[in-house]
Amino acid sequence: MRTGSATCGPPSGCGGAVRWWTSPACPGSTSRPTGSTGSGCAPPWPCWSRLALGEHAGLVPDLEQLTRDHPLDEQIHGLLILSLYRSGRQADALAAYRRMRRTLGDELGIDPGQALRDLESAILRQDPALDVSPAAAVRRPGPESPAAVGALRLGGPSVVGRRDEMAVLHGLVLDAARGAGGAVFLIGEAGLGKTRLAGEVARLASGAGLRVLRGRAASPPVQFRPLSEALLSVLRKSGPPEAPELVAYRPALSRLVPEWRREQSPDADESLVVLAEAVLRLIVRVGGQAGALLVLEDLHEADADTLAVIDYLLDNAGQEPLLVLGTLRPDPGDALKLARTAQHRRAASVLELDRLAGDAVREMAAGCLDVPAEQVPEPVYERLLNTSDGIPLHIEELLAGMVSDRALVRTGPGWTVAGRLPAGVPVTLAATLVGRADRLSPRTRAFLQVAAPLGRDFPAAAAGAAAELDDGELLSCLREAVEAHLLVADGDLGGFSFRHALTAEALRDQLLPIERAALSRRAAEAIEAHGAERLAAELWASAGEARRAAELFAVAAGRAAAQGAISTQISLLERAMSLAEPPAEVIEALIDGTPTRAASTTRTRSAPARTTTPRKCTCGWPGSRPPPGTGSRASASCPTPGGCSAPTTTSR
Repeated sequence: MRTGSATCGPPSGCGGAVRWWTSPACPGSTSRPTGSTGSGCAPPWPCWSRLALGEHAGLVPDLEQLTRDHPLDEQIHGLLILSLYRSGRQADALAAYRRMRRTLGDELGIDPGQALRDLESAILRQDPALDVSPAAAVRRPGPESPAAVGALRLGGPSVVGRRDEMAVLHGLVLDAARGAGGAVFLIGEAGLGKTRLAGEVARLASGAGLRVLRGRAASPPVQFRPLSEALLSVLRKSGPPEAPELVAYRPALSRLVPEWRREQSPDADESLVVLAEAVLRLIVRVGGQAGALLVLEDLHEADADTLAVIDYLLDNAGQEPLLVLGTLRPDPGDALKLARTAQHRRAASVLELDRLAGDAVREMAAGCLDVPAEQVPEPVYERLLNTSDGIPLHIEELLAGMVSDRALVRTGPGWTVAGRLPAGVPVTLAATLVGRADRLSPRTRAFLQVAAPLGRDFPAAAAGAAAELDDGELLSCLREAVEAHLLVADGDLGGFSFRHALTAEALRDQLLPIERAALSRRAAEAIEAHGAERLAAELWASAGEARRAAELFAVAAGRAAAQGAISTQISLLERAMSLAEPPAEVIEALIDGTPTRAASTTRTRSAPARTTTPRKCTCGWPGSRPPPGTGSRASASCPTPGGCSAPTTTSR
């Protein structure tokens, strides 16, 4: 492939390229550079200014729109990648680079320019030159408000809530520095901070004098990709070592090291065992007496040959000053099997990461906001606690959404909630959450969209009925969603939950209002048949059936009153009142906090049309007066709870 180049090329050397991206103009130029592959459209100067002021988190949505408008402009993509990295979203920054590289290859048959490639390299080694300067983090108040939106420290503290794991990992690093190697796997679902934890281990290892090699698997799998990337992350700087003990292994290593491809021979042994031994010897040589740390991330995406080589390394790392650290998700597959098998034969340790608890959520929010934990605004903490599921990625994205929407603003040394906190899911996080559902079969994807309006927890049978699935199809969809770690069985027979509350929100947000109303109506019919009046009432309200929703809220309130839950009864009555006009007696009952009586039965949608004798119910709701907006002159039974005698009815 040919390689793109910038009109105003970056200075030679990666450090110069980093300065090129982190300054608003090319050295020696009065205007900022423009990528040659783009449309000629430059990022507007406000983008450069905002980036220089440390507004990287708030700049991301604007740059994402610009990249969609100008998909071949390397300059805009580079600014997006840098903004994502500075926002603590290294994985998203690298994913944006891969998308740009793929687009250039597909559309123009070229690779990204040198500046963009050097930016990727700087991100992979976490070059401090990419970080925002302290001066840039000082925000100037905007003219529209005395309280400017403050700069977030997304990425926050390096590690939060991982004290036990860090103690184990620190010990393994020290052992490797003393010549006693080993292996460890970090297992956790997406967004739990495996990459951040691996980065902290790399920092500790570097401080201990170990040579750090880092690689990552990707989808679709590429043979030996994480191993090649790890080796090249070191060899691209120093070149392959001219070590006599490696000469015999160069033909095998030529599959991973381009400089040795001339060593390929038709008679070369292509055994994976030979290759694995060659990789082991090369890493040990690169590490020298100080030792080495080999970090291999996202192994759940790795190919079978890569896993075979890693398996060999696990069995032999203990005899060398080498620590192997792998990260993967708990998805069933060869990578998880490798980790469990290695743990069983004591060739590797396994650390399973849990979600952050309440105190750790507050601590992480404090780190991102750069304030003491007690200064995190309580509404912000409650929103994070209720919707983030204790997942660091979700915490950061939710905070970024609050700041970019100016609902959370910096005021002096602290933060103030300046408006209603956004209820939706940030666009970037929604793409991640929904992306996993998009990889499922169309039938399962449609089932999840039907289940999403039911809330995080839902009865599977009702969701299946709303999706018009038979028992076999329902079981198939549930199994596929559970194996994809989107749903979990909640312990009750037939009950399921979305693993992440935000996944349900993101799926709901994808629906058009008319789609949401139609799905809510189908789900309400199915849920009502299972006796869940409160959930059915919410669904009828979403479907625009205010009268039916009020009736079911009344029935649910009656059940609450019968159980002595007067506060719940009152809140449900208030909900019913917001949907249908109540009589004075009901209002008085709410004021007094006393139980009221309601109809023991309610009209179902399938019942025949009825006329009502115009008389007043004993609870005070006039039987002859329909609630507003029903368009009917005949009312159904009283919607207040408690069991009053219903009006006399006759079938027509």
